[in-house]
Amino acid sequence: MRNSLHLQELLLSIGYHQQSVCVPTIFLLTLDGIKTRPRKILSETQRITGILKRSSSSEEQERSDQNAAWFAMGLYLVVLWVCAVVLHSLGRAEKVTQTTETSFSESTEGLTAGTVTIGLDDQNQEPPPFYPCQDDETDYRERVYQRDSHGVMQLVQSEDYEGNEDYEDTDIDTSNDTTIHPCNLSPSGLPLCLIYPTNQLNCSWKFHDLSNDSQSSASASVSVCRNNERISSVDCVSEVMGGQGAQGWPGGVVRDVSAVCQGSVGDGVTSLSLTFKVSRPDVCCIYTNKMDTIDIEVLRPPPNITAWVREEGLLVQWGLPSSTTPRCFRYQLQINDLVRSFTEGLTYNETNLDHTQRYDVKMRVRKNSDCRGSEHWSSWSNIIRNVCFPPSLVPH
Repeated sequence: MRNSLHLQELLLSIGYHQQSVCVPTIFLLTLDGIKTRPRKILSETQRITGILKRSSSSEEQERSDQNAAWFAMGLYLVVLWVCAVVLHSLGRAEKVTQTTETSFSESTEGLTAGTVTIGLDDQNQEPPPFYPCQDDETDYRERVYQRDSHGVMQLVQSEDYEGNEDYEDTDIDTSNDTTIHPCNLSPSGLPLCLIYPTNQLNCSWKFHDLSNDSQSSASASVSVCRNNERISSVDCVSEVMGGQGAQGWPGGVVRDVSAVCQGSVGDGVTSLSLTFKVSRPDVCCIYTNKMDTIDIEVLRPPPNITAWVREEGLLVQWGLPSSTTPRCFRYQLQINDLVRSFTEGLTYNETNLDHTQRYDVKMRVRKNSDCRGSEHWSSWSNIIRNVCFPPSLVPH
């Protein structure tokens, strides 16, 4: 009877403390063996019931004790089942957690390593970006980049067209002249760029002494700017000429290279920046020339050209090409094979003519050197044909 009551109290205590129910249950399972078969449990229960029967003198008490024993066994089995379910769920959750953490760790590790490597490679291969449209300086500039001890391309030298040099404070040894001028390339003057009235852009830039080896590459491009903003670009083609000449880099023959750029630019363009780049494994030389469009825009032919004859000769009259003052223009007038050049004015009278001949007249214009603008001649105007003297002015 005392043992029965003790077992009931133990099982009831387990039922009232559900949060820690698995600990005493596992303890019991460990004592009796996790693989205890149900018939062994029933035999133990029957033994307890027999003891209860022998201890009870009343049949009613015996029945009550037997019911309590069966109740204890049922509760014990329920607790075992609950613990089995809980342990199974915890095992699945732990397995899922471990799988997720492992996958995330492997994925993150691979991504981190790949990103760092690729980023450094890209950063090492190319010099830092520069923005030609934001450069306030115009005209020619040469920049030399060289790879430092950390594998990063650094600016080591900057030079303008007049030969003014700036040397950057870096950890790269620039004591050797071949290090200061590693590209061994020189432009044959400034680039020639023209914007025609049709907004067609033509640029060309020629360089000498390009090394003829597999490690050297050259490319060019034009940035089209509106104020300090890059709005478009024009592609260029590099043409290599020659191949026979003085020795440049060891094992390579120097050559000339010309960059030719053609394309269309829109309205409102304020400047252009032509870039020519020569790349070697540890060196990059960038040559830039920024031009304001006002300096490279080709004028249209003079407007409203008229020609007629009078007693004094052939008189030609035209309109002002633009709003610029008249003294800024230089004109060419062609009358048949006769070419006349002059500045200023909006009329011209040619007296040295044969009154018996017919004449074709055309004109073109450009800015003169005293004013800002392109000194490239405009196209010829439409021809005024068959200008002739009237019979009254023809000598007999």
